[in-house]
Amino acid sequence: MRGASVPAELVEELGSAFRTDDPGRCRELAAAVAQQLLETRAVPESIWHPLGFYRMEFGADSAGDRYAFHVWPAGMRSTQEPEWLVHRHVWPLKSFVTLGRLRDDQFDEPAVQADEVGARYLAVVVPGKSTLVRTGEELALSGLESALFEDAFYEIDLNRFHRTTVLLDELCITTVRIGPRSKPNSDVLGDVDGPAEVAYERRPVDLDSRIHALRELRSAAD
Repeated sequence: MRGASVPAELVEELGSAFRTDDPGRCRELAAAVAQQLLETRAVPESIWHPLGFYRMEFGADSAGDRYAFHVWPAGMRSTQEPEWLVHRHVWPLKSFVTLGRLRDDQFDEPAVQADEVGARYLAVVVPGKSTLVRTGEELALSGLESALFEDAFYEIDLNRFHRTTVLLDELCITTVRIGPRSKPNSDVLGDVDGPAEVAYERRPVDLDSRIHALRELRSAAD
């Protein structure tokens, strides 16, 4: 039930807060969206992402950008094995760290000085499952910047590899703007001697966990 119970004007206001980099307004609107979803009992369905968080998508604006919450619950992750966290998206992402904190490391390619070396894998996603498929290409990436974000915006360029980490014992929720898709598959940096394929079963997130996250968000503007 994506976005069915979130008024269009609320999503448009959120888009405006992203365009103007207004953290206070973004926090207030994220809390308002969470309240709306709870009141209407329209909690979005979600499955665990291979990178250890889950996403609740709730609407799109008139420009075609989609909006979602990314949730790293305290004490719980469902990360793919092997744990390959360096990746590059199929769409541009801008996030506001609404609750908690996270670290984002970004990498440049080609490398001036190789900080991360590995094989390039393509992520092939079908309902309930994602598979990393090894390509014949090896990658060498340079660490470009690393920053800790809390109550702040950060943005991932479409052509840049990055890695996001949240401490296991901490809750982190980001409000995310997702731009248009630009290519079929995202890229993942895997081990140089990794297997030809790595499969990951994407399990559903239980309703209680999703409700808890929305209740935490509802109080974010307090």
